[in-house]
Amino acid sequence: MRNHFFSYIYICVDGFRAVVERHLEVEVTGLDRNGQAIKVNASGWQARIFQHECDHLDGTLYVDKMVPRTFRTVDNLDLPLALGCPKMG
Repeated sequence: MRNHFFSYIYICVDGFRAVVERHLEVEVTGLDRNGQAIKVNASGWQARIFQHECDHLDGTLYVDKMVPRTFRTVDNLDLPLALGCPKMG
């Protein structure tokens, strides 16, 4: 499974940003509004959003999953990341 690194900023941790690794493709299972089992195969942006929302359901914030040494204030976003940090995208 391929992963990429993305910059994250959430209103729940206002004024900060960090890099988080995400899968490019995911398979999500659950129940629809009628209680019937469903499965969704997602890729790209949709996969990223599913992972983000599942993190919230698990009580996890991006600061719990961030790549060390990428946490920064939004005022310092133009500064380069520390040596050894992954490339984003």
